[in-house]
Amino acid sequence: MRFVLPTDMSTDSPVNLGNLELVLDRLLSPDVSKFGDAHTHLPTWQMGDKIFLRGVDEMLSYHYIYRLLLAGHRDIDPDWYFSRPRQEMADIAWARLFVDSSDPIDEARLGIITTLTGWGLNPKEKDLTAFRRFFSGMDAKTHLDRILKMSGVDYYTCTNNLFDLDELPYYRKFRAKSVEWDKRAVAAMRVDTLVLTYKKVAYPFLRDEFGLTDVDEELSPTCVAAIRSWLVEWCQALPNVEYLGCSFPPEFDFMDQKSESGKVLWEIILPVARELGLPVFVMPEPIRQVNTKMKLAGDFLGLMNPASLAALAVANHDLDFWVTPLHLSSQYPMSVLTGTARNVYVLGLWWYNLHESIAKTVTPMRIEMTGTNFLPMNSDARVLDQLYYKWTHFRRWFKDILRDKYRPLIMTGCPVTVGSMMRTISDMFDEGRMRRRRKLPPVLIA
Repeated sequence: MRFVLPTDMSTDSPVNLGNLELVLDRLLSPDVSKFGDAHTHLPTWQMGDKIFLRGVDEMLSYHYIYRLLLAGHRDIDPDWYFSRPRQEMADIAWARLFVDSSDPIDEARLGIITTLTGWGLNPKEKDLTAFRRFFSGMDAKTHLDRILKMSGVDYYTCTNNLFDLDELPYYRKFRAKSVEWDKRAVAAMRVDTLVLTYKKVAYPFLRDEFGLTDVDEELSPTCVAAIRSWLVEWCQALPNVEYLGCSFPPEFDFMDQKSESGKVLWEIILPVARELGLPVFVMPEPIRQVNTKMKLAGDFLGLMNPASLAALAVANHDLDFWVTPLHLSSQYPMSVLTGTARNVYVLGLWWYNLHESIAKTVTPMRIEMTGTNFLPMNSDARVLDQLYYKWTHFRRWFKDILRDKYRPLIMTGCPVTVGSMMRTISDMFDEGRMRRRRKLPPVLIA
């Protein structure tokens, strides 16, 4: 991260109880503090609107909103709702959740209101006509430029899935140097398909789509070597890959090296991470599609065994593991683990955790237990406009958290300056920790 300090602020200026609120207000303004977003589902904008989601219809038809809509309005049949065109889904959500509804005080609806008012739009419109007109007036690059500036975000990390047939053609074109990639969109390799569904999905895909002749169902040594080479090759081809990321179900045994998933983890993912100096980004505890009728809102969560992950980290002390637990009860043991295993770092507030009450519980606990040895925030945004409201809300929460942490320090008489506060915030958002073992050469893009 970086700061763009106004000319009337000095790093030497003392911070006291009288000016603490004002200093935090200014330091956490998007004009002053510029963050990197370490995990999103946003691609580079050149991939087109089918994948680079943006605008009011995408926001209102996303699972944050339709989980509220379908759970709170039992008269709407999910099968019927999901059969509607995207604009009609958005119209239904706006009518039922915003026009004829209670005040939008929950995080999902408040995020929509924050976004609309951030653009200067009237959140009391009876329909979406004005909003659609506004968003249709921006091309994708202009939309991204403005969102990043409004959010105070310099760059974001993508989620790149080579097993996604919508995404793969673009990656092939980029590798062939026939398309461009915005340098503010940093790549990250998602390997869930490889780890969790090797025989069912990854193996035939690698054989048929990528033409790997040495792959087999049994993960023989020849097969393992072929997939390793393939993964290294693609990590070198995509621009500046930050990590290898995978979500794991709560029952996953990280020390199991005999099961299909265990073999892929231990014989492919960990060796490739070691060869390239990349962190392994562990996203534990989702249970996928408990209710298939609810689509993406049909996922649930369970409680992992933290000792299993601890053993993985200790056994692979030469690798870095970034962890973002889904279950609230796992936040505490993962913070403990950052001290037990020096190669574990806790990252952000994933999915259901990015809410004010949880952020204001988890983040102070992490500060108390780890100091600045964690990364407080990532947006997990899949729709471009979500990035704006998530960072806007987080800045407000983070100011309250830091105010409560700095007051006792100042009351001891310990000197605090604007510069020391900047150092503290920068240490928390130090992306260099993610790259400290990196062996991948940079991919230069315009």
